[in-house]
Amino acid sequence: MNLTQELLNKTLAIAEQAGKKILEIYQRDNFEIQKKADHSPLTEADLAAHEYISAELATITPNIPVLSEESSKAEIADRKNWPVLWLVDPLDGTKEFIHRSGEFTVNIALIVNHQPVLGVVTV
Repeated sequence: MNLTQELLNKTLAIAEQAGKKILEIYQRDNFEIQKKADHSPLTEADLAAHEYISAELATITPNIPVLSEESSKAEIADRKNWPVLWLVDPLDGTKEFIHRSGEFTVNIALIVNHQPVLGVVTV
């Protein structure tokens, strides 16, 4: 796979825009919080960032699947069969987000043959 500066720049722009969407929710007086099956929190910011990142990555690399912390169980179970994928944590630090510590990130990595070959983290 030919990795280019353009792909890195587009990935970084997606992460930065997802961060802006997260901050819009963060700055509100309240936001929706749910519980996942494992009882960890899930906010509307997690879901908004997941949806945005997934859609945008699909536009720049339509043949590469996205595996996100918010992906379905079926997608997660299939991941071992994917030689190339985007691995995403749309809001790393959900508990910090909820407690308004300001310490959370957006993480996006391109994985090829089980090895990270490109990654961005935005604060």
